[in-house]
Amino acid sequence: MNCPKCSDLLELIGSASPPSSQCRGCGGFWLSDADLDLEDAARGLKDRELGNTKTDLTAITTIQCPACDVKMMNMVHRAQSHIQYEACTECRGAFFDAGEISDLSHFTVTEQLAQLWDTVKTNLKS
Repeated sequence: MNCPKCSDLLELIGSASPPSSQCRGCGGFWLSDADLDLEDAARGLKDRELGNTKTDLTAITTIQCPACDVKMMNMVHRAQSHIQYEACTECRGAFFDAGEISDLSHFTVTEQLAQLWDTVKTNLKS
């Protein structure tokens, strides 16, 4: 499979769960089943993060799924809204740009407080 952002080869990571691949060109990650717990997957992959080895590709948000060649949806992580990724509605795969996997594995106190505050505001409106 080729990377949906830079077209370089996605290399399978042998022991990753869910089955995952990493692009040696841009450092992005392909997770074959994004329905699984993304945080658990991120913790297992964060040590493999290469960083972006090509120019910044995060601005490219219209991509085709490397597995089934359909247009992927732009997604925002439910708890960490600064993490944006692309997901396939057909095969449930997801592509994360370089740096997003290690960011996903860290949920800072500031992010937790912001999420708590948003919940409080929503409940006060009800």
